[in-house]
Amino acid sequence: MSTTPRTIMIIGAGFISRASHASNLSRLPDGTTCTICVADPSAAAIEEFKKIIPRAETFTDYKTMLASRPATQDDIVIVATAPFLHRQMALDTFASGRHVLCEKPLGMNRTEGREMLAAAKKAGKLLGCCSARVANSAVTMKVNEFVTSGKLGEVYHATMVLRQPRSRTGIEYQPTSRFFLDKSKNGGGPVFDWGPYEFNTMVDALTPDKIEVIQAWMTRPETEIDPKDCVFDVEEHVGATMRFSAKDRKPVIVDYERAFCTHGDESNQSPITFQIEGTRGAVKWEWINDGTGRICHSYDKEGTRVSDEISITRSDEEGMHSKPIVYFDKAIRGEKCLTYINETALFNFELLCSIYECVESGKIQTLEKK
Repeated sequence: MSTTPRTIMIIGAGFISRASHASNLSRLPDGTTCTICVADPSAAAIEEFKKIIPRAETFTDYKTMLASRPATQDDIVIVATAPFLHRQMALDTFASGRHVLCEKPLGMNRTEGREMLAAAKKAGKLLGCCSARVANSAVTMKVNEFVTSGKLGEVYHATMVLRQPRSRTGIEYQPTSRFFLDKSKNGGGPVFDWGPYEFNTMVDALTPDKIEVIQAWMTRPETEIDPKDCVFDVEEHVGATMRFSAKDRKPVIVDYERAFCTHGDESNQSPITFQIEGTRGAVKWEWINDGTGRICHSYDKEGTRVSDEISITRSDEEGMHSKPIVYFDKAIRGEKCLTYINETALFNFELLCSIYECVESGKIQTLEKK
């Protein structure tokens, strides 16, 4: 890594920028000495950002910020805006000679994601995704150990069930952020909003080389408080059947259901449940965890189904909000670190896109790791 003092630039000073990024820059080895810049046209957002990092240099336009100083080898730009802005901001940043850590989802569609990765390759820089908030989870790594060790026998089925009757981003959750309801600005609903975390968790657990989205559906249940003063055209209830294939293992059918709004019941016991089943056992765990959590391992003992509960603690000191920048910085430094950059980030993003494409076309969508 270069010894030249570097600059960390953040495009967007809104909620996620402040809560996730500004609050964790101090965890970088040079977090208290590097130059911090932030760009946002909102004076109010900038004012709130400055409460966290008073020394930050501020700009109203990100292009002016990028041009304000020469790029150093290890400069990072964090794109923390609405998804419809990600592509162009990433392309401009790569053209300026800087690495890009982008909020999830990477872009609006498969084409944009590929353009962003191509620009990163051309510039010789890294493209990272903030879905890395779930990367390197001790819970997920333990689940993967169950899968790969053969302890579950032949793994054949997995479920991702996340049913919440009223948890729509832009209505019940973060109600002032209405862009989440507008497909032209957010790209989609729950699949693009929380899918980057949910699908990455199952991908890390099953480590597939190929994924097929066999069938998928999505809809938008109606409520009496649906907003009438803004565009509201994203899905709020979605389901899919997928086939995860890995070398030396038989394919696993993965059933997915996510509801931010449903008139039916929540999931049994917990609104958020992940489970993987094999011929000799099964593991079940709650997806929302910060690397610390519990795994329920069920198996047969003398003809009776028994269950053991395993408590897992975090594998390192990084939490969900510090992981994206800390792990991305490690990747830049050449340190071995499980995070989502370049082809891995694109693969995970294209899985989300494949759900929408399957719904639109009615055809199986196939995705293979390169």
